[in-house]
Amino acid sequence: MKFMLGGLGNWYNDYELIEKVILEGDKLGYYGAVMPDHYMWGQMGHGPMSRPDADVTMETWITLAYLAAKTEQIHLGTLVTPIPFRPPGLLAKMISTLDVLSNGRVIAGIGAGWSQVEFEGYSEWNKSKMRVDKTIEGLKLMLELWTKDKVDFDGKFYTAKGAILEPKPV
Repeated sequence: MKFMLGGLGNWYNDYELIEKVILEGDKLGYYGAVMPDHYMWGQMGHGPMSRPDADVTMETWITLAYLAAKTEQIHLGTLVTPIPFRPPGLLAKMISTLDVLSNGRVIAGIGAGWSQVEFEGYSEWNKSKMRVDKTIEGLKLMLELWTKDKVDFDGKFYTAKGAILEPKPV
């Protein structure tokens, strides 16, 4: 059986607690810890996302890289990263780099995204079907980048011409 830490958030004002919990989880032998990959929560009206500082967040992948350098065995990842939020080639490179630096400890939780306020603030909001289609295509591109020496990809939403992603994830 494997145990994961979740529900920690990525709020700046809670960062000391988040770091403390993940470092302790590493010492106790927890398998992993996952953080949400969201910059803005909007006013959801309930739970921790409705707190006054809900939009005061840390960039999750940068935070995970920092935590990976401070831990030894715990796997670190997202719950979840919306592929349409960032260019998938760039996201593939970010994840691969962290996986190499952490010696294979990355958990890549992948999704299509749901927060309209966040997409409008940092990216582009699309209807559900288009976000799902972008997610599927983006994941195909990411998998090619992680497994092939050179990638030529010509999709409906994303392209890559002669892309080389090295080093590959562990």
